[in-house]
Amino acid sequence: ILEVGCGSGAISLSLLSQLPQSRVIAVDKREAAISLTHENAQSYEDPAALDGGEEGMDIITHILALAPRLLKDSGSIFLEVDPRHPELVSSWLQSRPDLYLNLVAVRRDFCGRPRFLHIRRSGP
Repeated sequence: ILEVGCGSGAISLSLLSQLPQSRVIAVDKREAAISLTHENAQSYEDPAALDGGEEGMDIITHILALAPRLLKDSGSIFLEVDPRHPELVSSWLQSRPDLYLNLVAVRRDFCGRPRFLHIRRSGP
């Protein structure tokens, strides 16, 4: 991906987050823009930074397996997840009724992607 006139690098970094296997080259004639893009790239969180396994669910299922021991009845846990995870988490929770955890809500980020999960414990 080549972005000419990258400014802050926001578009390049957004594309990289959606296409992590890509290579991005961002150029701009203004030195300040190059510096800002470099600074933003330093704070960019690579989707593979936290190894969550093949579907990214390893860390999520580990947290959810611990949740019933840490939460009181009606206690909640809030997770920020990849947009592909809400459906996977819902299926996983349905397959584990022994955990007494229910997916209460899925909230969208500012781009409209399902990213935030509200999960509540309801039971023993």
